[in-house]
Amino acid sequence: MPSPADGEGLRILLVRTSALGDVVHALPTLIALRRHLPKAVIGWVVEASNAPVLAGHPDLDRVFQVRLKTWRKRALSRDHRRAWRGLKNDLRAFRPDVALDLMGNFKGGALARLCGAPRRIGLAPAFRKEPTSRFLLNEHVTPAGPHAVDHALAPLSGLGIAVDSASVDFGPEKIFRQSKGSADPLLAAADLTDEPFFLLHPGAGWVSKEYPPERWAATVRGLHERTGVATLLSAGPGEQDLAAEIACRGGEMVRRSPMADLPALADLIRRCRLMLGGDTGPLHLGHALGAPVLLLHGPTDPVRHGPYGAPRRAIAHRPPGGYRYKRLAGAEQELHSIAPEEVIERALELLAEASPTGPKPS
Repeated sequence: MPSPADGEGLRILLVRTSALGDVVHALPTLIALRRHLPKAVIGWVVEASNAPVLAGHPDLDRVFQVRLKTWRKRALSRDHRRAWRGLKNDLRAFRPDVALDLMGNFKGGALARLCGAPRRIGLAPAFRKEPTSRFLLNEHVTPAGPHAVDHALAPLSGLGIAVDSASVDFGPEKIFRQSKGSADPLLAAADLTDEPFFLLHPGAGWVSKEYPPERWAATVRGLHERTGVATLLSAGPGEQDLAAEIACRGGEMVRRSPMADLPALADLIRRCRLMLGGDTGPLHLGHALGAPVLLLHGPTDPVRHGPYGAPRRAIAHRPPGGYRYKRLAGAEQELHSIAPEEVIERALELLAEASPTGPKPS
C-alpha cells in the first residue's frame, strides 16, 4: 500500500512500551515520521510509567498507555482480561494502516498484531531480541547502523523514509514542555536554588551497570576540588541506599534530592552543568534533552547504547572477550577498571566544550 507524499489519510502506530531509555531512543523515529509525513495520524503504545515522556508531544496524535508488567503478574485475573480487551478495542478503533514494531520481541510483535494494522513492519530476525517473533509481522527491515536509535529508525524504511545519522533529532524542545520550575522544591531542599550543580544518577536497572559507590564519591570530591561545584544525587525506586552511601562517602559537597518524578527530573537535567551516571534511562533522557552527559559503561557496548552521535560522552574499557550484557550481582570488572581521575578529566573536558565560561579546573 503506497503512502501519500504528505501522509494524508495514513494512520501509523508506534510500538515501544519500555524501558525509559528505549522510549527515549525511539523519539527520533517519531520526529522523522512527522517531518516526512506531516498529515499522518500517529499513535504510540507505551507503558504508563514512561508516558510522561510523550505527554503533550506536538508530533503525537494519540498515546495508548499500557501496564504490561502489572498485567503479567495477574495474567488470569478478570481485571487483566478486561484490560487486554479494552486495549484491543482502543487500538482497533484507532484503525492504524501501519504498525511499526520498535521492540523486536514477542511483546512488540503481539501489540502490532493486536492493533489490526494490515502492515506490520519490524526488524529482520537477525536483529530481533526474540527472532521467532518475526512471524507476528509481515514486513522486515535491516537497520543501517548498530545503535539502538538506528534500530528504532529502521522500520521507517518500509515507508520510504531514510534518516541518516547526521539528521537524527530527539526533539528536545518537544518533550517535557511544561516541566520548567517543577524541580524548584527539590533544589530548595538541597540548598541549591541559586547555585550551579552537577547531577549524578548512580543507579541503573542492572547492578552490574553501577559504578562502585566509593568511586563515585571520589569522583564528585575531585570535581568539587577542581571546580567548586556541588553534586546533586538523584535516585529512583530502590536506589536510595546506593545514594545514601555515596552521600556519606562524598561529604558536604554532595547533596541528596528527594525522589523526582520524570517532569521534575527533566527540569533538573536542563538546569545542571553536567549529568553523570551509567547506561540507564535518565542518562539517555539527559542526552535527548541536550544536556552534557557522561556515561560509564560496563557490561553494555557504548557503540550500541551510548550517547548517540557523541562517543566522547561515554567512558568504557572494552573487555577482551567483548561485552557480556549480563545482569550480575556486582559491578562489572570493566567498571572497576575506570579510575575516578579518568572520569574527572573527561568531565572537565566536556564542561569546557559545553560552556567556555563554565567551571574551570582550579
